[in-house]
Amino acid sequence: MHAPRMMDLLPPIDLVLNDYFESRRAGLSGLRRRRVDTTELQLRAFLESEGPSQVCTECQAVLQLERQFGAENAFARFMFPEALVELLCPFLERPRPTGDIEQRRVEVRLIEGLARYLDDYRLFDRRELALPFLQLMSAVYRTKRTLHRTRTESGRQAR
Repeated sequence: MHAPRMMDLLPPIDLVLNDYFESRRAGLSGLRRRRVDTTELQLRAFLESEGPSQVCTECQAVLQLERQFGAENAFARFMFPEALVELLCPFLERPRPTGDIEQRRVEVRLIEGLARYLDDYRLFDRRELALPFLQLMSAVYRTKRTLHRTRTESGRQAR
């Protein structure tokens, strides 16, 4: 896995996520808004727990120092979109309890949209991260297909 460095001139993950999720929340309320909020919170928690092990040694040291001073969201505030690209597939494929299928559908749509957002705004080098990006899009497709099958099967059982 490519070890992202903090020296690139791109917005940090935190700003990317703020912008993306704010645009997704626009005009939503109630349960629909909570589903978007839940996905953002889960993604941010995943980045904080899994992200540091995926970056260069120097970045890990900076993140560790930031956490000692109580900095919240250290990974998202100090790392850049290339690290996010590499962590979206593991986020999507992480083990999760079975439960709210609609929340999962929303999560998949949001992660797919976030990947396209990163690509559309050229927030990562497609040549350098082609494989992780393609793996992510493949995971999105597989997950959508599984969710569709689940919906179809539950519809048949209800009859």
